[in-house]
Amino acid sequence: ERSYRLPDEREQLMLDHLRGTQALPVGHSWRETFELYLQELRLRQPMPEKNEVHREKYNRQHASFFAEFLGHGSEKVGWETPIENVTAQDGAEFRRYYFDRKPKNKPGSWNRCHGVVNAAFNLAFLRFGIDRRNPLSGLKLKEEQIDKPVRVFKPNEWLLLKEVVEGISQTKPELYLITRIMIETGCRTAESWGLQLQDLRLRDETPHLWFQNNELRSLKRRTHHRPMVILEPLCSLLRLHAGNLEDKSPKAPLFPKTVLGKRVTDNVSTAQLKLIRSQVSVDPTLRMYSARHTNITIAETAQIPSGLSHYMHGHEHPETTAIHRKYLHGHSLSEIAAARKAMLKVDDWGYDWSPAVGF
Repeated sequence: ERSYRLPDEREQLMLDHLRGTQALPVGHSWRETFELYLQELRLRQPMPEKNEVHREKYNRQHASFFAEFLGHGSEKVGWETPIENVTAQDGAEFRRYYFDRKPKNKPGSWNRCHGVVNAAFNLAFLRFGIDRRNPLSGLKLKEEQIDKPVRVFKPNEWLLLKEVVEGISQTKPELYLITRIMIETGCRTAESWGLQLQDLRLRDETPHLWFQNNELRSLKRRTHHRPMVILEPLCSLLRLHAGNLEDKSPKAPLFPKTVLGKRVTDNVSTAQLKLIRSQVSVDPTLRMYSARHTNITIAETAQIPSGLSHYMHGHEHPETTAIHRKYLHGHSLSEIAAARKAMLKVDDWGYDWSPAVGF
């Protein structure tokens, strides 16, 4: 079972409150939010008492599950969590948590749970005058969107994917570069589309990208913040693309047209999936995220030290700290560059390898 992050500062306040060592934080709790939702349901959609009891029990099951998520396993903590502190990233994590805990459930089951929590947030934001986007917004699933096991690309599929992506270089230049970055670095989708101009370090002796938090998207874990060396011709392509942008301020998005829309990660992933399904493979276990697993597999085949590989791909690992210290002294970029060049020489990594949970 996947492990989740430790309580942050405001969640620690909740724990301290329940222990009697801390005053309750100011805000509207999830309990208050959900009870308001139940009251509104009784008022607007009255039912016979027997049916009302059943409906309330059904809705409370979903609300309790969300409380369990908010409290990192403790419903008591979750019920008292202020809804003002629930972020869009928490919403996305809740969906992953749902399917981790209920792997046999179908999208429709998630959608029903999501519908209850989403509606409660919508009502509370309206009644309490909270001016912000619902953190559960846009998380409803279609049948084909349900997370499925992911496998690596086979060597012939990997070559075909690169050819297919080259085919959109003129018609969809931003999607092309986003996908090229993912193929060549093994980064996550949001890490690629969320780059800003200040994240391009192309004038350095060793050209590289810097994955870090910015106004476009948040990288939650410390290990997600890292450099990634890029080689030619991608380096020249990015330099040319950046030079053609109208906004050249440091915090300008590298892919301005892409980030204008909502649910950017989903939109990018959907476009990439269409390319894969139409021209590479119809295998449901093969998706663009498979490029990340493929890079990890190639690194293993090239005998890249595990600590360096974990660092390059933003993983939690005991050796990561040591590698990070080396980077602060200017050594890691050369190590990453050497690793990247070694990986380019690998043309066969087998067909049966599958990643461990948590990659």
